[in-house]
Amino acid sequence: MDSVLNHKHIGVATVHRRGLKMSTLTITAECHVFECLTVKLSTAGRHLNLGAVYRPPSSTAFGVPVGEFCAELLDFLDHFLTLPGEPLLCGDFSCPGDAGAVDSQLSEVLSDCSLLQVVNQPTHLAGNILDLVITSVDAELVRHISVEDVGLSDHSLVAVNVNLRRSRTSTCHVTY
Repeated sequence: MDSVLNHKHIGVATVHRRGLKMSTLTITAECHVFECLTVKLSTAGRHLNLGAVYRPPSSTAFGVPVGEFCAELLDFLDHFLTLPGEPLLCGDFSCPGDAGAVDSQLSEVLSDCSLLQVVNQPTHLAGNILDLVITSVDAELVRHISVEDVGLSDHSLVAVNVNLRRSRTSTCHVTY
């Protein structure tokens, strides 16, 4: 069954520096109410699973209620989070909540999956946080986040610095 979104070609993309080793990831979960492009980024120190997400707002002809989106997102996450590598999700989730927050249903899904949404300022002209960056709660993956109005859209640009080096573990040598 095709998604209504696929027929409108709304689309998501990833943009990365030349020289990074990237490959497409195949997720078996079906996404009908949102679009997601999944890729694996591999470096000498880390393997990162990147999901670029677009969800149409509930107010549009292609949007669905947040609860329906969250149910499908949870099914997607059940597959995505079992892949070897560290998860990083980003994109337009269009799930506004109270001022300075995302919708409580989405927050609950993320919490249940041990995920953390790290954007902490509005990304939309209306003052909502719609564009998210999501990592594992224990990951030290995202080092810096900036939200900039570049004047091209009603959404701001969310830029992140991703730590692609694995943190060193301390070793202890014992002689006996």
